[in-house]
Amino acid sequence: MLGNNYALANTNLSHTAVSEVEVLHHHQPIKAVEEVISSDRTSINIKLRQGVAVTGHLRTGIGAAPLLWNINLTPMLFAKNQQFIGSWQSNNIGSDVSAQHQTITISDGRIDGLVTLKPAYVSIPNISEPAIAKNKYLDNESNLLTYNHLVKLGETTQLKFNGSYYRDHIRQERALTTAYYLADSVMTIHETQQNSLRRNSLILNLNLEQNVKARYLNNKLSFGRFWDSDNALIRNIHDNRIEAKTPHTTIANTFDVLIPVRKNFLRIESLLHLNNSPQELLFLPAVFFSGDNTRQQAHNRNFKTTNSLGFSLPLGAFVLSSSLGFDYEAQELKTKILTNNVWNEADSLNNFLKWNHTKFEIKEELQYKRRGLIITIAAPLEYVLLNIDDKIHQAGNELNRWFFKPSLRIRHTPFGNLTGYFGADYSQALGSVNNMLRGNVIASHRQMRSSQAEIGITKSKRFHTGLSYRNPATGLFIELSGGIFFGLRNLMTNQRIDSNGLLIVETIERENRTNSSNLSSDASWYIQPLKTTLGLKAEYTGNSIKYMLNGQPGTSSLKQYSLNPRALFNFSKVFSANYQYNFTQSRTNTSTNIWEQKHKCDLYIYPHANHLAGVEIELYDIRRTEKNNNQSLFVDIVYSYKPSKSHFSIRLECRNIFNAQKLTEIQQSDIALFQTEYYLRPRQFIVTATLSLGRR
Repeated sequence: MLGNNYALANTNLSHTAVSEVEVLHHHQPIKAVEEVISSDRTSINIKLRQGVAVTGHLRTGIGAAPLLWNINLTPMLFAKNQQFIGSWQSNNIGSDVSAQHQTITISDGRIDGLVTLKPAYVSIPNISEPAIAKNKYLDNESNLLTYNHLVKLGETTQLKFNGSYYRDHIRQERALTTAYYLADSVMTIHETQQNSLRRNSLILNLNLEQNVKARYLNNKLSFGRFWDSDNALIRNIHDNRIEAKTPHTTIANTFDVLIPVRKNFLRIESLLHLNNSPQELLFLPAVFFSGDNTRQQAHNRNFKTTNSLGFSLPLGAFVLSSSLGFDYEAQELKTKILTNNVWNEADSLNNFLKWNHTKFEIKEELQYKRRGLIITIAAPLEYVLLNIDDKIHQAGNELNRWFFKPSLRIRHTPFGNLTGYFGADYSQALGSVNNMLRGNVIASHRQMRSSQAEIGITKSKRFHTGLSYRNPATGLFIELSGGIFFGLRNLMTNQRIDSNGLLIVETIERENRTNSSNLSSDASWYIQPLKTTLGLKAEYTGNSIKYMLNGQPGTSSLKQYSLNPRALFNFSKVFSANYQYNFTQSRTNTSTNIWEQKHKCDLYIYPHANHLAGVEIELYDIRRTEKNNNQSLFVDIVYSYKPSKSHFSIRLECRNIFNAQKLTEIQQSDIALFQTEYYLRPRQFIVTATLSLGRR
């Protein structure tokens, strides 16, 4: 019923209604090919207890400092010929419900959910999220209304409707210190920022599906409408107000059918997609120009269709798949700048691009599958025709070019518990035409962007390998992996910084190489006699990036090491404990080292079968070379009571008992170091009552 949107069920399904949860590795969801074509998908299968037809819960919570509320009514029905999940959720306690509204998933190289994703052509300066639980910093007023219904139309066909309305008001606050590394000095800028984000969107999906051995049919009609608006107050030497309106409308239809033809398989896929995004950004007072205000407008409209016809032919241990694809996109993007509500007519401040993008693709794929060995070789060949009409700058462009994107995948399971894999990819791809705006576009109160370059082309090589050992009988799971990436682009950004900290960013034609590597290991061991799980994760990442600052080229390198041991103790009926430690060290070629440590310890005691009391502790410690440590301590206390044979339970919480107010994080880019102080939610007291619906 929910497709890949597990968040709604995982968050709201009562554990008393679940008999078991299965994790299905390499799950092939299409029944017609499940014994022929392998898959890299990992799926979750939830089995309900026998006799459970109605379940869900009603949860109400209230708290103080300030006035807090949390309401969640989520009834669920699971019957022979229909399924239903409805939900109304409203809270201001820092509980994020957006993941239940819109989900983006990736499996077998396919991305689901993109058609209703809103693009942002303008935006206020974003405040990144700190690496802590959201309920410690998210200042929200969230509302979510969702309706999900599956009806069987006979034995083999089902109709699904998924509708969701999301409304939220999010407030963010930070203090940001930015240090730009110039050729002979360091420029430091300090400013505080308050964001007010208003989220308002509706997403509807109607899905007709038939998934049986004889055929697979899936037709999905999607609609999305966004009315988002944001504003920011930025304080440094002067106050700057920024307001953004980013509406977006999208409608799409996805069609997918697979039909067995004797022992072969014919597959047809088609997408029709229409978008409209009139967006604008208002600066008070004016930026880059004198006046009371500056307004940046951007309006994008596009139509896109992607189509493919595929044919699979099993030949013993081999499966040969061939497909022909045709994609077409027609798009236009207009931008203009107004000062004091008067249009600046200079060509350098305006853009009007129209382009047509056509792609023909021939893809041959050969898969060999025998005795635990799967080898997949793919050789897509694309012919791209791109016609760009720059109606203002008379700088139109045409491109007719072949692109080759071969790949190799090897997976071998010599015996049931051990699997090794290797992959190699070579790719050639076009950059976004949206980045070819020759007229200036104001991106923020400190940044103006333009391009003097041709269409971007990226060439990349990627190699990755790994080894995994899974043994549920002994509780031992080990995974080792590594990869290396080489990228080459024909474009580079030249960032020019003036004495006031204003950035003029130009895209120029210049060879731009990027290299990165990664090594990671993750092991966990469940010790059955002690009911204890021990784990250890270690990772190394490194990259090298070319950049240009004030016309001078440079290379930025970053090396990062992390170590994450963890332990979960459940051997006693009286208490349980969970401890995690995370250590990360980052080092750049500017001789700046950053050390981050995180301790997390949860201890719960069960004095009686109906009672639970616990304390949850988190300690964050971050420092950098020649600077003092920044520490933040969070302590939460919880107590819950559930009477025997009752559908009712109550939970008492005191969050952030020591009233920690700030958390500091440090990040680095190719030209700057950013130290951010996040303002957090204050101490809170919350009482929550939950009533489980249906049978226990």
